[in-house]
Order: sequence, then structure tokens, then C-alpha cells
Amino acid sequence: MTLLEEIGVQSKLLNPSGGCHNCPMKLVDFVPATLPTARILVLGEAPGATEVEKGYGWAGRAGEKLRTHFAAVGITEFAYSNVLHCRPPNNATPKPKAVACCLSQFVLDEIRGYPIVVLAGNVPLTALFPGAKSNRFRGNVAHHPDFPGQVFYHIYHPAYMLRRPDLEPRFRQHIERLARIAAGEPPLPWKVLQGGGAEMWAALDKALAAPLISLDVETPTLRSWDPHAQMKSVALTADAKTVIAASEEDSWFVAFLDRIKDYLRKPEKAVVSNNIGFDLDWHEYELDFDVRCTGVYDIGVIWYHAGQYKMPSLKELSANELDGYRYLVYQPHKNTDANLNTLYNGEDVVQALLLFYKGIKLLKPRTRDLCLRVLGPSSLVLRHIQTTGIYLRQEYRAAQIEEHKARRKASIIAWQAADPAFIPTVHESGNGLKEYLFTIHRLESMGTTDKGEPSTDKSTIKKWIRDGAGFLTHLLDVREVDKLLSTYLEAYDKLVEPNNRIHSQYPMTWTDTGRSSSRKPNMQNIARVPAIRDLFGVPPGSVMIEADLSQMEFRIMVCLAKDPTGIQGYINGDDAHTITARNFAPTPTKEQRTRAKPINFALLYGGGWENVQRQARNEYDLDWSQTMCEGFTTIFFDTYQRLPQYHTECQVAFIQNRGWFESILGHIYHYRDWDNPNRGRQEHAFRSYLNSHAQGPCAQIMFAIMVHARRLLNDRNLQRVRFINTVHDSVLIEAPDPKLVPEVVHIMEQARAIVFEWVKPWFVVPLEVEYSVGESWGSLEEYKL
Repeated sequence: MTLLEEIGVQSKLLNPSGGCHNCPMKLVDFVPATLPTARILVLGEAPGATEVEKGYGWAGRAGEKLRTHFAAVGITEFAYSNVLHCRPPNNATPKPKAVACCLSQFVLDEIRGYPIVVLAGNVPLTALFPGAKSNRFRGNVAHHPDFPGQVFYHIYHPAYMLRRPDLEPRFRQHIERLARIAAGEPPLPWKVLQGGGAEMWAALDKALAAPLISLDVETPTLRSWDPHAQMKSVALTADAKTVIAASEEDSWFVAFLDRIKDYLRKPEKAVVSNNIGFDLDWHEYELDFDVRCTGVYDIGVIWYHAGQYKMPSLKELSANELDGYRYLVYQPHKNTDANLNTLYNGEDVVQALLLFYKGIKLLKPRTRDLCLRVLGPSSLVLRHIQTTGIYLRQEYRAAQIEEHKARRKASIIAWQAADPAFIPTVHESGNGLKEYLFTIHRLESMGTTDKGEPSTDKSTIKKWIRDGAGFLTHLLDVREVDKLLSTYLEAYDKLVEPNNRIHSQYPMTWTDTGRSSSRKPNMQNIARVPAIRDLFGVPPGSVMIEADLSQMEFRIMVCLAKDPTGIQGYINGDDAHTITARNFAPTPTKEQRTRAKPINFALLYGGGWENVQRQARNEYDLDWSQTMCEGFTTIFFDTYQRLPQYHTECQVAFIQNRGWFESILGHIYHYRDWDNPNRGRQEHAFRSYLNSHAQGPCAQIMFAIMVHARRLLNDRNLQRVRFINTVHDSVLIEAPDPKLVPEVVHIMEQARAIVFEWVKPWFVVPLEVEYSVGESWGSLEEYKL
């Protein structure tokens, strides 16, 4: 369905008095469009106070800025209008109903006939391209199926530049591109070959003889695991001059794909794309094979480091780092213009290859090695985790939902019995809870939230309980049950597939530390409650294996700090918790070792006795006094004497490098709040900076192990052994037969040994992986090597 069909308009004449009775604006503060003959029409959001006063659009400060930038590049004549022709009350964001009304009555007619329509800001973009994302369209030439012969060009709204002067250079760059578009751009420097003729096949053979190709796939869905989904088209290039393309309508499409399949099976070959794991995974699913080429390069990963882009799209990178798209197609899987789709696909592979060569030159050798050796191939491994999915034990989940609801009911009854003043539902949350705590029981405020409200978080409630308000233990229990129900037990109804699997996403370019993230749902933040982790398991007859890097962050930190106690302890076969616990007893018991954990976790990245006390109380239910925590802090830093010095050295480097960070493996990130006037934000930036020294390398070492293990599993024809989740320093594996456990563990150990050779110039302690096995995540048992 096209935009016009959605709105219910096929052809509408301008009629300012008709139809506005459906709009809440009611022609209040109406400002008409200004429509002279010109090549460009600028479409904004809505008139402001100055526009209403003067009676024409773009009359205020934003209009002045736009005209100044236009004049600087020689654009002197243009028409202008707004998505809304009436000023919204208090300059509020336009409502969908008002937008739809104004589109049908005015805008769709006003923009017709103008060769170039400039969409200033997000409101006009999403009005004409519903669901479009600004970072994909901004700075690129887009085509709309309802307006053939016209092009659409999205820019920042000039008013936004008044608030974000730091983006002025980018805004100027996009305006300069607009001037070139208006003047007429030169012919394309590349051509597309398709149709199955001799020239196309010869060009394909030549491209596939090259060591590196840029590859792109168009699909009807993101879900390659959908049994009914198939690739719609494929394009590739090896030189950014000749693009070879084919689509599912071509009779020779399968033969075309088979040639690519043969290429991707060769270990010496390389392939590049943005989100490369997606493209390769689709080939694997459709053609039923395993990618064996070792050169797997991801544009997003490269430009995350080269340009500090988070979750970049190919379109955003092209607009900012090259000269943008000429043929950006809105919803290409719905577009019926085959020629336009071909040009769009061709542009994808050309831009990706150019961005690869430009980006790789900007990286330092160590960062380049990290991106090419580990992070690019990891994008395919993480995509495999998504497409395989993790098995959800549905019968167990149903039982847990009933059990937790019963537990909540029992907690409410016990709360009433402990405190007759408590009224269920009324006093459980919100304003009712505040009244219950601070008015009825007159509890002392222990601090405030960011909004200035009295704090009622877990640590505050525990303080009140220690001070005698024991009935609040029931509040904590109710909150815990509610969180488990809403976050895990009941939330998965919308996420689980018919095959009882959940397919989480694992973006690689979102966190500042260099770890991957997880979303929809977040499988890296599952509560460490066995009953909740047992929701996730393997199908009957299969087995789950967890490979967990042993105390990896602590090992990395003592290596980076060159701490002799920590290094020698690990070389001797000890661990950090045992070393710390020896300050309590020469031969620590299991309980004493456990008591060392809050000390180590709280102080590894700096901090003081307050951190120890908070960690002990909130995570281990240990009620340690200030004096005890001060003593533990002194003991810790006396034991690991190089750590506090290293923390200080990092703080000095943080300031000297103006927030720029480079990890021991080459991960690059800029902490822009390094000099923020807000002390809290500055301290948070440094804490993240310090954490990144170990957290990033820890995750990237696990990435490398997974990459090598996947290759070794393929070599052993163990493709049915699949990774199903990763949590920074660990990976969950599903094997179809428990008898495979020894072989899988052996392969993981081989991969660990390969990766250790990579890091051992600086990682001077043993690299150890601990294994556990079982049928569900929360009930895994240790597996001895």
C-alpha cells in the first residue's frame, strides 16, 4: 500500500477550507506555503511564532540559518512549506491526526512538480516515509513510489543547529551536497551487469577470482530462520566499477548463487559488507552450506573505531564519509521499479567497498588487526547465535509463573499480618507506597532520586529493615517477584517462536567498552536466579555446555597493572578470591573465599570502603560495618599494591588523552564527558573508561575463541553443535548428543590455545576456561577436564 492509499487520497486539489474540520488545529494560526517556480522545495515541520506574525513560512531564526547556508552554496531560489500549516500549541510535536489531515489537504499537492524536495527534520521525513530512520536518509537522495521523477533529500532541521552547533560542519556538508544535486551530478562511475549474458558471467568470474568482494543481499524479512523466507536479490563487486547483480525472477539465479557459494567456501577469500553476518547467514540458510572464508570484514565495526559511529547504517556512513546515495529506495522489498532496485543494490556494494578501503586506512595497526582478525568474523558468529536461538522450556515456565504468583500472594498476606496499616494494591507502589513509608510510618529519607523524590530503592529499604522496619522484607519480596514476572516469566510470551526458541540480537557497535550487547530480549542480563536461568535449556536429548573464562577481568587487570602478587598467584594456580581470603586465614574455607568476592569486585576498578559495603549488602547480604570495610580495603590494596598506582596512571592518561581510550587489543573509544562541567558525568565517564581496560579485552578474547571454535567445529562436520548465547566472558553451546561433550570441550580448548598465542605477549598468566554441562542454564554442573 502506498502512502497515498494509506491516507485515502489519490488526487487532491488545494482547498484550504475543506477537510480541516477533521483536524484539531481548526485553521488556527494558519501559515500558507510559498510556492514560486523553483527546482527545490523545502518542507519543514510547522510554523512558529515569527511565521504566524509575518504570515509566511521560514521567517524566524531557523529560516535565516537555512537561507544563509543556501546562499553560501549558490541556492537563491526555492519554495517552502511545512507538514503542518497551523502552529501547534506551545510548539508541540505535531500529532499524527493533524499530520495526516494536512498531508491530504495541502502538502501532497504542494510538493508535486518540484524536482527536489528537501525534508528538514524528522517530522517531514516520517510523514512522507513512515517508519524511516533519520540516520539512514539524512544526506542521501531518496526515491518515493508515489512521486516518480522527483527525489527527496533529508537534512537536519536548521533549528536543531541552533541547539547543536557541534553538528554545523555536518549540516554544511549536506547542504553542499544538495547544491551538487541541484546542479546535476556527473554520470555514475560504475555500471551494473545483469541479464545472464556472456558479459555478465565473464564479469562474475573475474570478480570471484579476486581476493575480496563486496556483497549485499536484499531479503523480504530479517528472519533468515523463517522456512518460507528467501533471498530476493544479490549484488557484488570486486573493484567498485563493475557490479554484477541477479534477482529471484532470473532463471539463472540459483546458478549465480552457486558461484558465490563456491567463493565463500574458500578459506583464502574475503568478503565485506555492513552487518556482514546478516548477508553471510542468509547465504548459509538458503544454500545449505557453511561459510569458510576467513576474511569476514564488517563496515560498521571498522567505522565504529575509525569514526566513533554507534550502530551505523551503510547509508549514514556513505552520506558522512563519501558523497551519499543517489538511489536510496524506500522499502525496496515493496518497490516495483526493477531498474531502481538494481541501482540501489549496486550502490550498496560500491559504497561498502569504498568505505572499507577508506576506513581501514584510518585505523592504527593494532586496531586494524582487532577488526579484521576478531570483530569481523565475530559478527557472523553472533548472527549464528541469533538465528539458532535459545530454547525456552515452556512447561517449566508455565509452572514458574504459577509458583511466583502464589509466592506473591503469600507475601502480601504475610505483609498484612506483620503490619495491619498496610493496604494491598494501594501501598505496593507509586504515591501509595510513599504515603505508607513517609506519612504512616514516618521513615527517615535516605536520599533522593534524580527527580528529587525520596529514594525507595533496594539499598534504602535494606537500611530501614536493619533499623527495625522488618515488615519491609515483604516489600522486597513482592518487588522481586514482580520483576521476575514482568521481565522474564511473562515477558517472553511475545518473543518466543513456535519452535520454542527466542532469537535475541547481539549488536557489536553499541557499547563503549567493546563488548557486544543483547536486545529483544537482553540475554546478557538474565537474573542469576537458578529458577529463572532454568527457563533456558536445550531440546530433549540434547545437552548444554557453558564455557566460561575463569576470572578473566581480574587476570587482565593484574597483567595490565603488572601486579606481582596477582600475576604470581595465577601462575601458581591460585585465584583472586583465594589470594584475598588468605588475609582472613592461611588456608581459607569455602565460606571465607566467598566473603572475599565483594571485596575484589568492589575494588578491582578503584573505589573505596563504601563500594565494598554496598556490594556486600546488596549482592551477598553481608552486613559489614564501615570499620570492617575500611580494613578490607586497606588489606586489598596492600595485597595488590600495583592496582591503585595503575588506577592513578589511568586517570592521568584519561585527562592527557582528552577522553580518548585505546585498549591493549586496539579497541578505540572517545569518552566525550571527560571534561564535562557536571562532576557526576565526568566521574561516570572515567569509571567507564577504567572498566573498558579489562571488560573489552575480556569479551574480545571470548569472541576470538568462538571464531576459532566455529571453524574447528565445521572442520569436524559438527555444524549441529551451535552457540546459543554469550555473556561477555562466557558462551553457551547446544550439542545434539551428550556423547559429543568431550569432543566439543576439546575443540574449545584448541581454540583457547590458539587465542592464547595471540595475547600472551602481554597476558602473562594462564588463560583458563571452566566448563559446566547440563540440560538447563540454572542447573549446570562442573565438567572436569
